[in-house]
Amino acid sequence: AGIIFYLQSFRSGVDILHQCYKDLRFVGRFEPALGSQLNYIYAYFAAGYQIGTIFESKLLVVDEFCKSIDKSGFAASFQIHRQFAMNLRQRSDHPTFLNGPAFQQDTALANMSDQARKMTLRDASIFRLELAFIFNDSECMAEMLETLSGYPFEDQVI
Repeated sequence: AGIIFYLQSFRSGVDILHQCYKDLRFVGRFEPALGSQLNYIYAYFAAGYQIGTIFESKLLVVDEFCKSIDKSGFAASFQIHRQFAMNLRQRSDHPTFLNGPAFQQDTALANMSDQARKMTLRDASIFRLELAFIFNDSECMAEMLETLSGYPFEDQVI
């Protein structure tokens, strides 16, 4: 799904990825469907579309679907995305923390296996780094860069 953006803009790829999610889900290919939906979200953010309650409700629906098919790792990813969107839209004293109604980082990480915790910490740290840049929080930027320094630049294909 990532190659699509070498051929066209993020805006034109958003609908394609969302349709892939729906089609793959319909035929029971849940993991590829959820991967398509993650790419849809990244493209949505990159395209600069408005992040509002309709977008957040889409993320909530996918989060609930993940829980219904026992895909807690994917659910955590969608919760992080939703909290990221909320942090951008709503006033907060600590906008670089992922601690709100969609995702509470410390609580979520405490309830995960070691492998899930490692992956979720990476994902949360990436989004916290983005928030730190947006809100000019250099202390958080340094902390997230330190946290992320132990992770490979790209996921390892097995």
